[in-house]
Amino acid sequence: MDRQLKSDQRRVLEWIQRNRARRERATAIGRLAEEMGKAATVAHTDLRAAAEALSLLVDDEFREHCRLSSPEHGTLVVCVDQPTRVFAVRARWAECLRRALRKRGGLANFRSLSFEWGDKGMSLPAPLRTDSPAKGR
Repeated sequence: MDRQLKSDQRRVLEWIQRNRARRERATAIGRLAEEMGKAATVAHTDLRAAAEALSLLVDDEFREHCRLSSPEHGTLVVCVDQPTRVFAVRARWAECLRRALRKRGGLANFRSLSFEWGDKGMSLPAPLRTDSPAKGR
């Protein structure tokens, strides 16, 4: 009887071992936060490089009404501040910015371009002027 009980218990334990759900160790919260921080830093760096490269191409009106939003899945998002301007900005700048996406090294991480209404994102810096006015003596 004692042997029968031990045999039944062993079978039950073997069944439990075979069929139990294996727990995968959860990622430590510190490591998860670190990975998210690195991803955000990379995205921000890419966005800053894109803003600097595109600032050389666009005019003051574009800078006034548009911002670059963080890329999602390789898409650079141009946020336009007024919904009525989205079509006009897209019509005027889409092809020029797409060519810049293909040519410029700083924009290599972006595969496509999207125009949306919104005020989120990073504004484009004023381009650095190489010609400075001559100082009179």
